[in-house]
Amino acid sequence: MLSFRRYLLDKFLGLHKDTMVGVVLDLGGKLTNRRGAFCAPEAQMETFICVNIDASVSPHVIADAKSLPFVDQTFDVVLMTEVLEYVDPPLSDLANEIFRVLKPQGFGIIATPFLHPIHADYASDLSRFTRSGLEGVFQQHFTVVSLEPMGSVGAVIFDILRIWN
Repeated sequence: MLSFRRYLLDKFLGLHKDTMVGVVLDLGGKLTNRRGAFCAPEAQMETFICVNIDASVSPHVIADAKSLPFVDQTFDVVLMTEVLEYVDPPLSDLANEIFRVLKPQGFGIIATPFLHPIHADYASDLSRFTRSGLEGVFQQHFTVVSLEPMGSVGAVIFDILRIWN
């Protein structure tokens, strides 16, 4: 197991996989060097596109999430996991861009760590978000349907101890 956090993230994504239909954009998605056990349910999707700034993970499209090369209202779902903590401010630029490419009535499925050790790529790991911080980033354009905490202090302690061993 990579981490307890990853286990919880895979479980969260599995609970929301029925929402991943139509034209789906995976911001920060990886086609190679993936982590975790969750696989996007591509059979129920019309189109699945991974976007990443890192060419080494073989995304379909290499682009910055704040400047996406897609026309307005292209996607039914935007999936973005473990990306928000790497984005340079202002985060409103990212929220505006997601809103721009998302179809009306579309869904965003977004996950980011809160209490979690600094990642191995610490030089680009910039932020952690509280509930009110996440709402502040997205509520201008989106209706927050659900904001679900994953894990607890125990999960964080487990992952910290796992890193030290």
